[in-house]
Amino acid sequence: MPMHAINMTGQKFGLLTVVERFGASPRPKWVCRCRCGQLTIKDGSRLRRGTVKSCGCATRAFISAARLTHGMTGHRLENIRRGMLARCHNPNSKDFPRYGARGIHVCRQWRDTPVEFYDWAWTHGYADALSIDRIDPRDGYSPGNCRWIPLSENVARANRARRQRAA
Repeated sequence: MPMHAINMTGQKFGLLTVVERFGASPRPKWVCRCRCGQLTIKDGSRLRRGTVKSCGCATRAFISAARLTHGMTGHRLENIRRGMLARCHNPNSKDFPRYGARGIHVCRQWRDTPVEFYDWAWTHGYADALSIDRIDPRDGYSPGNCRWIPLSENVARANRARRQRAA
């Protein structure tokens, strides 16, 4: 005995509203309008099970939001933060022996919440011509131990420290 397709016209499933049946196959497909305005064709059983909830726009938005956590990708400040993290927390970094292996770390606040680092930077004199410097070279990167200084001054400090260690 053949089963009759359930009429799903007008029903809502996630962001989709069923407009009409599509084709005459034994496995019904439905034309749906997504909340974003896009028309899409979906399998009826997948709609009822809840495995399909949009035309795909929700998935794209979710992936995009996951990738864009702070809006600073590619900005010099994000590159500085990533450099600190690599030096201090990535054993594969060429600079790890001089930082992370010596116990120098980036504070949890800056590691876990990039926006905290950006806020600190903007309120403590960040400019493109400056580089981040640890006031106490034996201590890690944290709001109380960092400042912005010209790169030439930072290099000169590092060279002086290297000469003192060699002497």
